[in-house]
Amino acid sequence: MKKIVNWNVIKATIVKEIQEAVASSKIIIILTIIVTNIMQLMTIMEVANQNIDIQSKQMQVGSLEMYLVVMAMLFLGSTLCNNFFLDEKKNKTIHILLAMGMNKCDLWIAKNVVMTVVSIIVAFISVLVNSIAVRIIWGFWYSYTPLSLSLTFITMPIMCSGILALLSYSYWFFKKNSFLSTLFPIISYIGVWNLSMYLVNQKLNFRKHIHLIMVDDGSIDNSAEIIKKWQRKYPGNITY
Repeated sequence: MKKIVNWNVIKATIVKEIQEAVASSKIIIILTIIVTNIMQLMTIMEVANQNIDIQSKQMQVGSLEMYLVVMAMLFLGSTLCNNFFLDEKKNKTIHILLAMGMNKCDLWIAKNVVMTVVSIIVAFISVLVNSIAVRIIWGFWYSYTPLSLSLTFITMPIMCSGILALLSYSYWFFKKNSFLSTLFPIISYIGVWNLSMYLVNQKLNFRKHIHLIMVDDGSIDNSAEIIKKWQRKYPGNITY
């Protein structure tokens, strides 16, 4: 009985493709890390310049890192996808492999695994570089909540992997993809960055959405006077 998927062939192809991807895509990998970090730092600047406490800045910057992962993965992933499927399809490399007896499904799985793994690794390297840059420029390390941590390192990579798989599927089975290969990285790159900038610039309306309940614990500092001062300014938002 013929196997639908030959895992030995897939493993061998993955090793070969990783070596070729790293060797042929060094420049685009470096550019991805540099460009995504520049755009991310422009977004972080909006947070760093706000007049808020350092803990809030750390948390807000940490919540923005998921956008860096998305930008890096989609931009690099779409480029690798273009090289693996569209270009090799045009120069007959894929046809030669299939003519040699390689299963079409095995080849597609192997190339997708390589594309996804390389994109995830580069995205995580981008996050590391960004954290160091933030520390050097603004003097603090950003921090994560459990939600932002899971979004950055689990949810977003899975989502981007699915998008890249769909993109590779379209390259694999449809002939005319030149327009899509040009448009996809531009839309994903600029779109995600604009979204992160938009969210950073949103300001929560204190009077409409926030209510503070303050309890006197008998402290002997001037906190009571400070609370009463702000209570006079926001009587409907502060209960003391």
